[in-house]
Amino acid sequence: MKSGFALSVLLFFSLSASAMAASDGELARQLMAEQPAGEMAAAVAEADEVARVKTFAGSATIARGKVVIPAARDARLFPGDLLKTGADGSLGVTFRDNTLLSLGANSAVTIKEFQFNPAEGKLSLVTRIIKGTAAYLSGVIAKLSPQSVKFETPVATVGFRGTRFLVSIDEEASK
Repeated sequence: MKSGFALSVLLFFSLSASAMAASDGELARQLMAEQPAGEMAAAVAEADEVARVKTFAGSATIARGKVVIPAARDARLFPGDLLKTGADGSLGVTFRDNTLLSLGANSAVTIKEFQFNPAEGKLSLVTRIIKGTAAYLSGVIAKLSPQSVKFETPVATVGFRGTRFLVSIDEEASK
């Protein structure tokens, strides 16, 4: 661990589980089978979607490659997206497996990997918090395969067996 880095992680366990919805991936496959070839590309792009913005306030953006767009309700998120909030910003995201991720002010989190296909045993959620504060509430992936959920930070990788946590990375850690 480099000196000057700080990582705070609060873990909470024993949250009652609620019923989780079925995979949107199966619905996308069914829709693709019924669509004309011209519409198939849109359905494939939809199948790659991993999450959606549910709430936002203040300055909040999504960086996809070199393109930065303002956050909007129901904005689709994909692997590789960088979620950022400004000094007055916050952002709430719901993943396809019903995982919830909330970002506080001055935060930056990358969605590195997301796979949700329980029928094929493909389950993975990997994010990287670069700076700021993020709160997490587990979804189906963590319930079925807790070892498949990881949150990377500048100083550690957090794997967990609980259902929710809060992590805060100070400015020194993000440098």
